[in-house]
Amino acid sequence: MDSYRASSTAISTRSDLVAHVSALNAGRYTPPSEGRPTDFTVGVAGYAQKHFEAPNLETDMLHLKEKIDAGASFVITQMVFEARQYAELVRGLDALGIKVPIVPGIKPVLRASSLASIPRTFFVDLPQGLIMALSEARSPTEERTAGIELGRPSRARFAGRRRSLPSFFHDGFGRSGLKRCWMAFSAEMIS
Repeated sequence: MDSYRASSTAISTRSDLVAHVSALNAGRYTPPSEGRPTDFTVGVAGYAQKHFEAPNLETDMLHLKEKIDAGASFVITQMVFEARQYAELVRGLDALGIKVPIVPGIKPVLRASSLASIPRTFFVDLPQGLIMALSEARSPTEERTAGIELGRPSRARFAGRRRSLPSFFHDGFGRSGLKRCWMAFSAEMIS
């Protein structure tokens, strides 16, 4: 079997992928082909606490800017538990001239057993108040109640964050408690 060799149009970075989709939207297919423009909307990931492979948040924001400059229309953040972290990300991106919507990724933590696995898996810090509330809960029901209450972003926490749109990462969206949490959040964001 022949070994694979990348062509001059190979996609080797996330920015290359975004630029390729933007070219498709303009009707420019892999050269020399031309075609009808596509109508894709491209969203990219952003990290309020930085990607674990980035040496620092500033470098991570520059990589995010590359993806946006390549044609991304919006950013959805990795899980963010504190409005302060989200606001710092938005300020940093504003300073780089980024004007696309930045959607905060919100995830309620519903079990004390997740307190160790979420930071290890997703490379995010959890707020001390959430850790204490879940650790002090005396039953799975209390854990779930505390997680939903502390995980529900309020207008007071995320309001005034320019370009913020509601978003919600979830475990089992069909579960009635999470459905109520999402409905309350949605109503609060649009009122």
